[in-house]
Amino acid sequence: MVNFRGDYWTDPNARVFRHAATAFMHDCMLRARSQAKYVANVDMDDLPFCSGDGNIGERLEEESDKKPRAAQFIAQWILSQQKQDWETVESPKNVRFELSSVRILNRNSIRWDYRVSKKIFHRPDRVIHFDMHRVFKNEQNSEGLEYEAVDISELKIFFLHLRRFERDLITPKLIRFNESFDYSQLIALNHRMTTNYAIRMRNQAFAEKIMTPWAHEARMIMRNLEQCRREAFGTRLTGRNRMCQQSSSGCQGMLTVGDRFHFASMTWLDLTHTALFNSYVES
Repeated sequence: MVNFRGDYWTDPNARVFRHAATAFMHDCMLRARSQAKYVANVDMDDLPFCSGDGNIGERLEEESDKKPRAAQFIAQWILSQQKQDWETVESPKNVRFELSSVRILNRNSIRWDYRVSKKIFHRPDRVIHFDMHRVFKNEQNSEGLEYEAVDISELKIFFLHLRRFERDLITPKLIRFNESFDYSQLIALNHRMTTNYAIRMRNQAFAEKIMTPWAHEARMIMRNLEQCRREAFGTRLTGRNRMCQQSSSGCQGMLTVGDRFHFASMTWLDLTHTALFNSYVES
């Protein structure tokens, strides 16, 4: 019914985005079984980070030895601000990571649901049902005991959420930054990333390809999508429905950049559902 358009509780179209995300994450986890020991579900703006001299893989191995029933290692997800200067990216060789500009937000400055959210390293052979931030069910071991999720916040392994557009995640007048964070480690990481990237770009014709006005278009696309996240199917998000449940085809119409987009095919087949999620019946 058109009157319910965009309502999370009564409009099934409003749930497509989350259902698709859940499907591709489980598809990835199933494919990773017997192929990878650890898998993390992260976005492009999530940076896994291990403070001190440790290595993430080595730390996880140490914890696996201590916790033989571990199926997941749950890490802090820390919202950060980072200056972006896409206009300087004329070609791939101009890409800079700029981790020196990252500022960690004080947790009290972040909206409560992001403040308590976590990100997860999974052992794919042991997981059954999960989403981006939570675990619902795991496999059982040979003794019939369910594998468990282990919190590793104390290990100082975490994910920096380098969000460019905050969209109500923080209140500008109340912003406070974490001044106790050891930013020198980010600078050292930035140096390693820059060095490795420069090596990979050597003698690559792709490195010289002129990308402008890509940077301007990318900024416009990000702003359009951010606005779309505010208005699922033209319905303003409220306290009752604060997280966008939009599908990609719904947001496409909000893009003002005239370029054509190439869509990748799904990696799984849905044999049971052929509904047109973005079609509505008006009465």
